[in-house]
Amino acid sequence: VKSGGLYVNLPLPVLEDLHRPETTSFLLLCLLFLPPSAPVMPLSKTFSNVKVSISAQWTPSVQNDSAPAFSPGETWEDNHLFADEKQATLFLGALDSIFLFSYAVGLYLSGVIGDRVNLRYVLCFGLCGSAVVEFLFGTLTEWLHIYNAYLYCGLWVLNGLLQSAVWPCVVAVMGNWFGKTGRGFVFGLWSACASVGNILGAFLASSVLQYGYE
Repeated sequence: VKSGGLYVNLPLPVLEDLHRPETTSFLLLCLLFLPPSAPVMPLSKTFSNVKVSISAQWTPSVQNDSAPAFSPGETWEDNHLFADEKQATLFLGALDSIFLFSYAVGLYLSGVIGDRVNLRYVLCFGLCGSAVVEFLFGTLTEWLHIYNAYLYCGLWVLNGLLQSAVWPCVVAVMGNWFGKTGRGFVFGLWSACASVGNILGAFLASSVLQYGYE
């Protein structure tokens, strides 16, 4: 069976009758080996977990009561984008809004592109591109000490557009794999991986946060 550019060998009982017990067992086994593609929530949840560390990095780290309020050398560093934590928090909230808006727009665009281009190419480009943007945003800018609010906004818009390429294409592939009678059960069970990803993402992020948010 050809499914979204992918060839899948289905046992004959699955094709003949989707209501038999062995069919359900086969579907569960398929779920164990499907690519862990899910909605974007795990990544956004992990970003939420490091917001406090990012905010601390973007605001003055030395605030001495005996020093002048705006002493340039002693109390301010070049990498500080904002005067206080409140401004940094507002900007991080704006980044969330930018990401969600670009993700919503990208869902429509990705669906149109996925209908016209090989789904494997769209998935690969979206996932790899998003990984590169995440690296640029969180790691490379910190290594090179590049701190620019416009750069962060641009990267996060690009991140939302790239991540949006995943979900519509995966839904299209999954919809071709399974018939209409069992599709609701499969999608319901498979979508639970988003909640599992949120839990694991929060745990992993908090466990390594002491080494730096990047």
